[in-house]
Amino acid sequence: MVVGCGTAPGPTVSPSLATPSAPTAAAACGSTDLDVTGGQPSGGAGRRGAEVTLVNRSGRACTLPAHPTVAIADAGGNRLLESATDSPATGTQLLKPGTSVSFVVEYSNWCDESVRLPLYFLLLLDGEAAQIAELSAATRDDLPPCNGPGQSATVSTTEWQLGG
Repeated sequence: MVVGCGTAPGPTVSPSLATPSAPTAAAACGSTDLDVTGGQPSGGAGRRGAEVTLVNRSGRACTLPAHPTVAIADAGGNRLLESATDSPATGTQLLKPGTSVSFVVEYSNWCDESVRLPLYFLLLLDGEAAQIAELSAATRDDLPPCNGPGQSATVSTTEWQLGG
């Protein structure tokens, strides 16, 4: 049988057979995959905060949670406060080797005078925590003012920003 300009018909391929297999999902980033560093702390309007930058120093892509979550721990390692997100945690952020992301962490209304200093900031990852290097509250002057006695202190983060 001759078809068109002398070519023979090729085999029929079912679309489901031609679909490539799904790529292997990247593993969650761990503290050993990342350099996590805080920038120069700043304050204003009763808050303290800093930009935090993460660099994937591993040789593989890994995933970050949908939103950055930060905990504040005292000198004894006790977690005192953890950030919450207003939006649901859906999806993840893929971080390729050698690339970076950043976010801003802020905390306010620190009224607890009995806290054991210094305070440390921890980035919460999949089942572990990475200390944010170069970011701490070593003295009472590093803490934000108490603007509402009897109210809780707060800590919040912005969303991930690529290329931090």
